[in-house]
This record gives sequence, structure tokens and C-alpha cells, in this order.
Amino acid sequence: MENGCGLEPGGGPPTERGPGGSGVGLSGSYIRGGGGGGISGILAATFGLARVGKFQGKLRQAHRTIQNGLQLAADRGEEKLIVLGKLHTMLGSILYEWNELDAATGHLNTSIGIGQEMQDGSVLIGAHGNLSFVKQTRGDPIAASNLMEQALQILEKVNLDEAIATLLEPARARLWLAQGRLEEAVVWAEGSGLSAEDRLEEYHAFISVLIAQGKLDDAISLLDGVQLFAERTGLGGGAPVELLVLQAAVSDAKGEMPQAERILERALAIGEPEGLIRTFEPAAAMLPKILEAHEQGHRAESPGSSLEYLSELVAVFKEIPVHHSSTALERAQQQLREPLTDRELEVLRLIASGMSNRRIAEALIVSVGTIKAHAHNIYGKLDVRSRSQAIARTRDLNLLH
Repeated sequence: MENGCGLEPGGGPPTERGPGGSGVGLSGSYIRGGGGGGISGILAATFGLARVGKFQGKLRQAHRTIQNGLQLAADRGEEKLIVLGKLHTMLGSILYEWNELDAATGHLNTSIGIGQEMQDGSVLIGAHGNLSFVKQTRGDPIAASNLMEQALQILEKVNLDEAIATLLEPARARLWLAQGRLEEAVVWAEGSGLSAEDRLEEYHAFISVLIAQGKLDDAISLLDGVQLFAERTGLGGGAPVELLVLQAAVSDAKGEMPQAERILERALAIGEPEGLIRTFEPAAAMLPKILEAHEQGHRAESPGSSLEYLSELVAVFKEIPVHHSSTALERAQQQLREPLTDRELEVLRLIASGMSNRRIAEALIVSVGTIKAHAHNIYGKLDVRSRSQAIARTRDLNLLH
């Protein structure tokens, strides 16, 4: 199981290969972390143990392991070991998953400082990549893109193992999707050439692109294969939560709501004990409906997650703003008789995705009448008379990319 952008300095997760692959063992982490003796060896073993726990979905256990390692280093007066940069990066990615963005930023910046002083490219790439997602979540896509670009530039300058190199491209694709840059993500997906030996993180990004393209049958087919592999190998305690969330999102997009809700309930039951939050973003639009059913007593007889957990998730994703590439958006807005507001852009994006007024209203937790009013204003500003004309005009102006 991976969180954030899935970049861990020192290589991918301990059982990182996709269907049919072998993976990197704990000993590899130990050696890369600084050898077998002294404080460096102890912390390297700590990093390897935490990495195993994190990939198995045991975030709280991994968090405790990392904290113990950092405390040990502090007690010994150690501050500038490469393995400390790795531990801070992993801790930052866990805190990001828990939506503790200030704490995540602090640890990732500490990792960058260690990486710069020790001139370690692996630490720098992992920290920059993870921090890019924190910046994106905080509504700063420009800073997010700059950080990801810095990670790629570092990768070009240093000689690193294949693991982190192959994780960086799918991480960038996921960032592009978060920014609404579908065309660039599609280019990556079409040229990725995924095979049975590839990592789950690459499949996650590829499936996300298929969903964004509306290629739902293809997404389901690939999800089935990846989930079967995950369940057979025990990755993340069975089918990783991320894959369940993607499967729920696909079922929702196909209008198969009962199935989508059952799948998401299963993911929620697995996610709550470990406090997962960011993982549920692909299915965020479904959460208010499940919460409402819970409050009204209409959920499954034995729901696996609590009202408090659902309420927290709904509150987190309700606050997420819609972000755009400012330069492209400004150019497009200049061609309109009056600029679209952020809310109108949000509604327009959902219209362009093919959602009905009713489904848009459910996703944004407003009335259908409010959505119709927004649509009327959008049509006026675009100088069109219908949904199809609005979508065509949006594409012509490149408003949503």
C-alpha cells in the first residue's frame, strides 16, 4: 500500500513488483540505508521495517517505528545521516495520507535539507515528489508542478536504481490528473507499456487515467487483474484500499451505485483503523450519500466504518478547492464576455465529464435548482444555448486543462 505520490527513497516497497514480479527485500533497504553497523545500521533496519509495515497498510505501526528511530537518532545527536532523510520522507508521506499537511511539510522540508547537505539524489527525489502532492492539496498547483519538475531534473543528473526512477513518472501522471491536465497524463499512459512485471503504483496511475478518459470497461478489466494479484500476495492486507476506491469510482461512473457503495464500504472498513484520508479522494463524491444513509439508518446491516470517520472524510473533501493552471486559464478566460467564477468552473468540469444535473448536485451537496442556475450563467458567459455547445466551446477554449 502506498500513500502520497508513492515515492520512497531507497527503492520501491518491499514487495513492489506487479503481477508475477519478485520485489526488493528488507536486506536491500538495510544496505542502502547505511550498512550493517552502528547507528546507521540500526536506523537502516528501522527504515526497512517501517517500509514493510507501510506497504502492508499498517500506517500506525510504521509511524511508531519511524518515530522511535528518529528519537534514537536525536538521543545520539545524529542529524545528517542519509537514512534520516529517508525516514523523514516516509513519515511525511504518512502524515499527508492523514491530511496532517503542516506536519507533513515540516518533515519533507527536513528531508530536503538532509538530502542537499548529504548530496543524496534518492532522498531529494522522494521528498520533492511527496511535497508536490502536499502543495497541490493546499491549492498551489504551480508550486506542486515546480517541485515535481525539480525531482525529474535531479533524476537526470544522478545515477539511481531503477525503482525510484520508474515510480517518478506515474507520480507525475497522478499529479497531472489532480490538476486536470488529462491530455498530458494520457500521453504518459499510452507510452507506458505496462507489463506483468510493473509495480502497483504504475497500475494505479494508469487506471486513474483510464477512469478520467471514461474508458471504464478497460479500467475494470485492469483493476480485476491487479486486485487478484494483490489478494493472492497479501499486499496491503489483501486488495489494497487504493484499488478498492478506484473500483468504487468506476462502478459509480457506470451508474452501478449499489455495487459502488458496497465496494466503498469495504474500503472504509479497512481504512478507518489506519486513519486513511487522502486515499479516498477518487470516490469523494460518493461519501456524502453514504454518510446520509448512515445517519438515517439505511446503511448495510453491519457497516464497517463509523459515523465519526465518515463525517471527517466528508468534511475534508468538501473543503478541497478546484485548481487550474493559471496561465492557461487566464488566457481562456480573456476570450469570454465575463470570466467564470471558481464555482462555475467546478460545475462546468462536471458537466463536461457527462454528469447529470442531479448527480452534480449530489456531488456538490446543493440543490438541482442551484446547479441549473449555475448552468444558465455558464451558458451565457460561453455564449452557447445547450450542454453540448458548452462542452464543445469549453474544449475549443481549453478551459479545463
